[in-house]
Amino acid sequence: MSYTLLTGATGLLGRYLMRDLLLGGEHLAVIVRPGKLSTARQRIEALVQRWEGIAGRSMRRPVILEGDLRESDLGLDGGDLAWLRSHVHTAVHSAASLVFRAQPDGEPHRTNAEGTRRVLEVCQRAGVRHFHHVSTSYLCGVRTGRVLETELDLGQEAGNVYEASKLAAEKAVRSVRGFETCTVHRPASIVGDSRTGYTTSYHGFYLPLQLAYTMSGRIPPEEMGERFFARLGLQGHEGKNFVPVDWVAAGMLHIIRNRRYHGGTYHLASPQPVSVRLIQSVTQDAIRKYSKRTTANQADPRDLAACEQLFHHHMQIYESHWRDDPQFDLTHSSRVLSHLPCPVMDYDQMMTIARYPIEHNFASPKHEKIEFEFDAQELLSRFVSANQAANADQRVSLDVSGRGGGQWSLLLRGSEIVGAERGFSEDAVGLVYVNAHILEQLSRGDVAATDALAAGKLVFEAPSALHRNLLDAMGSLTGQLSPQAA
Repeated sequence: MSYTLLTGATGLLGRYLMRDLLLGGEHLAVIVRPGKLSTARQRIEALVQRWEGIAGRSMRRPVILEGDLRESDLGLDGGDLAWLRSHVHTAVHSAASLVFRAQPDGEPHRTNAEGTRRVLEVCQRAGVRHFHHVSTSYLCGVRTGRVLETELDLGQEAGNVYEASKLAAEKAVRSVRGFETCTVHRPASIVGDSRTGYTTSYHGFYLPLQLAYTMSGRIPPEEMGERFFARLGLQGHEGKNFVPVDWVAAGMLHIIRNRRYHGGTYHLASPQPVSVRLIQSVTQDAIRKYSKRTTANQADPRDLAACEQLFHHHMQIYESHWRDDPQFDLTHSSRVLSHLPCPVMDYDQMMTIARYPIEHNFASPKHEKIEFEFDAQELLSRFVSANQAANADQRVSLDVSGRGGGQWSLLLRGSEIVGAERGFSEDAVGLVYVNAHILEQLSRGDVAATDALAAGKLVFEAPSALHRNLLDAMGSLTGQLSPQAA
């Protein structure tokens, strides 16, 4: 069974890509590093549960590989690397460090350039056939005029270390010759969801909005206009190219799933940049309309001067980003996404984008630690650790949806489970579907496999001659967990 490998699944764009790939029926694997308070599996489970709540339906769980782009072999062990070689044919590299000033730990170059090279090396060794790289429209640097999708390194000056690191990353991708297709996606400046405004990242557009929001108790939002931005050399007519994250993910998914579009380079940008003057208006109006804080109606001249200086000090981090964007050529992307035009980034749309962070007080997303009430991985762990592949005569895929679910291949000898492996197998003779809640009931003996099958809560996609063996195999899981307390 062919899997798509995704990096960066916990980032803003990555979590939308993960959602869309899963809802689109793709078999997905993700490389995720553990958090300070949670495992990689807990981090992904929290994200999938959030999407399930919004979608109102159960979703498949991806195969989770715990790793780190900053480490050799991406921090994967021999078993992980072997799994990649046998299962993954397509990779989508979305992970990136969005840092605009060089850090003591080597970021953003460490993740964006060196990390990309490590991803390429692992994917080549794994025999990945189709590689998709998330770059950026801004690797054009401080160029002006029209920037073509076919252009890469013209000796341009980078505006900041982030742009330089992404240029180095795309050049590394272009230098690889081992893939059947290599596709580059170049988003412009990504902002929140076009419908809800949801975001987890407060870069670009969000920095002046957050600064104005923070200062609004002392300075009326109307005072934070031209004179604040003028200190960055901006006059108001300059355009910034903002694109909603949900549209970028949808466009990428369409390209990823259509092989005829592979091998191209696509500017995922808006044909209508947002003027700095409009950004000023949205900033002022959104704070007045959506802020729950008391907003000043007049300012002391000394406060105004102090806040203006403070605004400029913080904005200097992104000063190189706040320039008049060039015109990003959309020849390729407009052709393949003619059915999916970028939402018009007008006043109303930008007010939606601004509303979410203000109403949520620019809070970073909580790193929820999911405690599994039931964990199919725990249930199957003894079969995974005691894998007797040599003694198996057939493989059956097990797809457990819902909380604590996942994907495995059960190794059978007749109707006996003699082992289990992560992910589906290409040589599986059948597929078993079950929700995690029903699997928990089976394992505790609260429901019989025959009853679950009769009720349509246990589903076999396999030749009818195998149903008896599959029923007995699932029934053998009874008693693996202790019965629930009365």
